[in-house]
Amino acid sequence: MRLSYRSLFKIQTRHTFYQEAVSAADFRVRPTATTQTLLDQRGLVFRAESGRFGIYAEVVPGSEPARLSRAIDPENMVFGFELEAINPYLINISRLGHYRPGRELFYFDNLRHDQVGSELYLGDSVAGQRLGAPLALQSSTIVDYSFTNPVASAQLTLVDRFGNQLDSQLVSAPAGQGLLSSFRYDLADIPGVGPGRYRLQDNLGGDRQFYYDPQLFGGNVFGVIELFNRTDQLTPDSTNRVPNAYRFLDGDQVIVTGDFIFQLECRSTRWRYIVDKKYANNGISLAQLGVTGPVAFSRDDTPTQAVFTAQDPLPLGEVQQVVTLAHNGSQIRNLPNPTARSPVLGLAGIGNQFSDIYVSV
Repeated sequence: MRLSYRSLFKIQTRHTFYQEAVSAADFRVRPTATTQTLLDQRGLVFRAESGRFGIYAEVVPGSEPARLSRAIDPENMVFGFELEAINPYLINISRLGHYRPGRELFYFDNLRHDQVGSELYLGDSVAGQRLGAPLALQSSTIVDYSFTNPVASAQLTLVDRFGNQLDSQLVSAPAGQGLLSSFRYDLADIPGVGPGRYRLQDNLGGDRQFYYDPQLFGGNVFGVIELFNRTDQLTPDSTNRVPNAYRFLDGDQVIVTGDFIFQLECRSTRWRYIVDKKYANNGISLAQLGVTGPVAFSRDDTPTQAVFTAQDPLPLGEVQQVVTLAHNGSQIRNLPNPTARSPVLGLAGIGNQFSDIYVSV
């Protein structure tokens, strides 16, 4: 008997650092353990190739539009994928804000309409952004919840990523022990808690957002992508929050969509050229050097070096920007751009970030 398979969806991995924007060697992608069980139960297949991955289903041979051999659409399903960072320089080249690898991850889904032309971008629909703030990675059932200020008592409420309330309990400091600064909240005590995104909040304005999955691989997990076929059985108001353009099933019929796109943006830094003399008698005066480029460069010399700093940030990338070193108004050479391996100073901060490039003349 001839079998026929069609993709339910495919996801491209992109990064604007690269000339063609294809992120082929930054991540290793695998279904989460829960999703792998779902695939096995439904006879679905995960396939990954350079810069792209997707889920494939058996369809009725010759059917057009393609129809599933095994109907699954009435169920609300979530397909989860973990992104393991395998490029050691990924943080260097990516605009991520404040991020703690190994302790946090980024979250993406298909519940936010972000279409540019024919391209459908994934993002963090809870944050309402293509890249939201990272979530705490919770691999244990015990959530260490810290209060903004010590309290005698507080009401703790747990909600899922759709706003469904799963638990609410009053916690108090034991008699004679003063105030509570933190509380160990046990997810194992809460019915219906499985792998996914949650928010634990108190009635005094504090909250903690986290992604819970005890089977995630840990240290190198950069992010999680969750794709929903529909959400009407998951939302408090019984609505399907998957935008029309992002739906890939209608009953047993496969909806033809373009690839979904997961994209990271390149980091921008202030490039700093530190120039010294290779030979003392080469006829070049550091005082007469100048640098020109896409932005203006300021100058702040040391006794033995000429230091030129971009006044505005420049994007890192494979496409070279022309920066020129001149002596007394005459061009000497084009200067190198920072590479993926170039250290970024001030990486953990939110202020200026610098890429240092050392040059000898």
